[in-house]
Amino acid sequence: MKEELKKIREELVSQIDSWKASDEQKEQAKQQIREMPDDKFEEFLAKNNIIQRGKEECPFCLIKEGKLTSFKIAEDKEAWAVLEINPLSKGHTIVIGKHEGGKPSEHTSHFAEKVKTMLKERLKAKDVKVYANEIQGHTIINVVPDYGEKQERKKASQEELEAVKIEIEKKEEKKEEKKEEKKEEKKEEVKLPKIKMRIP
Repeated sequence: MKEELKKIREELVSQIDSWKASDEQKEQAKQQIREMPDDKFEEFLAKNNIIQRGKEECPFCLIKEGKLTSFKIAEDKEAWAVLEINPLSKGHTIVIGKHEGGKPSEHTSHFAEKVKTMLKERLKAKDVKVYANEIQGHTIINVVPDYGEKQERKKASQEELEAVKIEIEKKEEKKEEKKEEKKEEKKEEVKLPKIKMRIP
């Protein structure tokens, strides 16, 4: 229970930076959450519908329900890929299955491999590591770009995450533009009918 509360506390503290408030107000709110006794913190979570029926909701459940701000970079019918808010490197992404707890399905694992390829191409990473870990009853897949530097987990601001999301999306837009240009070039090619040479 204490470990679960600690994780939720850390998640809430990390979300404060996305608030539209002064730096001083943000720091006060962070301090208040960090120093709040566990019993008072549980009451706070219950009042704000973060705890229901005596059970804490994990950050991944909140992302799935749209109750927690996330930076989605890819999605299909069964999984989401969102930027990690405490990344080990630029573009560190977590893949979450939409309908699963426990072990990721084969589909979710395959989706994570697609995300790996996408991040390696678009962020020019030397390598991309993929590994799963279990947090609050959910197995999530981490997709971590490696740029050949020491990796250290740091809290990213909303602006930094938005910038990485835009960088990934811009690469996709450029690819789409090139495809459109090629289609237009093909359309412009008009074959003229062959004329037989007449000898007078």
